[in-house]
Amino acid sequence: MVFDPNRQAMNLFGKRIYIQLELVHYLFSKETLVGLMSRASVEDVPWTGRTKTNTVEVEVPASPSAPGCPPWRID
Repeated sequence: MVFDPNRQAMNLFGKRIYIQLELVHYLFSKETLVGLMSRASVEDVPWTGRTKTNTVEVEVPASPSAPGCPPWRID
């Protein structure tokens, strides 16, 4: 969400934001974790534990253009 009229401090128009996700694998079932750990030993990829993604930079336009509404409705 870029803007919420009820929270003026959330206005991100014209700002640059940075996002980094943290993946927590222990929320998977035991069966899934066993499969992921076996893949990690073969592919040398961290499939278990906590992993962070690279940081993604997003520039939110100050006044974004939006396409017009289509001529049909979905009710």
